[in-house]
Amino acid sequence: MSDNTTTLKEDAQGNQYKLNMPDEVFIENVKSSIRRQLPQVQPHELNDKVIAIVGGGPSLDETIDDLKEKHANGMKVVSVNGTHDYLLEHGIRPSVHIQVDGREFNARFVENWQKETKYIIASQCHPKVFDTLKDAETYIFHCPSAVVPRKILDDYYFGNYFQVPGGSTVMLRAIPLMRMLGFKKQEIYGFDSCIMGKRHHAYVQEENDTGPATTVRVNGKEFFCFAWMYSQAEDFLEMVKAVGDEFELIVHGDGLIAHILESSVNELEVE
Repeated sequence: MSDNTTTLKEDAQGNQYKLNMPDEVFIENVKSSIRRQLPQVQPHELNDKVIAIVGGGPSLDETIDDLKEKHANGMKVVSVNGTHDYLLEHGIRPSVHIQVDGREFNARFVENWQKETKYIIASQCHPKVFDTLKDAETYIFHCPSAVVPRKILDDYYFGNYFQVPGGSTVMLRAIPLMRMLGFKKQEIYGFDSCIMGKRHHAYVQEENDTGPATTVRVNGKEFFCFAWMYSQAEDFLEMVKAVGDEFELIVHGDGLIAHILESSVNELEVE
């Protein structure tokens, strides 16, 4: 989620987050997507497999060789947003791809959809995303939200649906989503939540090019973050404190998120 949002909301767990679209558009996206009668994501029993979830942070460039080796040895890979095509360019076909953002431009991330990949798309995503994936293996899931009345989902699914908690970004939904699917052991790549060498992504993503940067300190180390990055880091820290026992996470790279885990901090210092 980029930092061009102004509306502060609160999810079903009480976490505040920003919406990057008007409420009415958000609601219409959900109404449209649930009518497509796509299969819903269902909880699975816990398994002992290790998966990789790949975000688009700049450290991905430095860790991609490690990921390629693990993928070649059988590790399944989950992409989010623009990492779909980045991974394909590096010879990795994701087993699963996840999207959450409701804006229309996100359809470009799945234009090069793959027959062997499962696409798990939030019901709040834009209709063009679902249209682009009309011939792909696509599943739908729902995010708790104060914006979308539960009655919309209750009336359509007769109460038979599951919601995936988390924060305001796709990575903060992908982690609990894959846990719901039974994957407790997760290696996370490209999840930095900070600017590294003047880059916010490992690839071009112009929607995130602007915004004031904030200095965040963790155990004496400084990181520079856009507002959405800081919000994501705070949400991640709160998730770890609340339900950290539900995950076994390894975060690769030298970004803010990895440092939070290594330092076992309780709060972030902001300048």
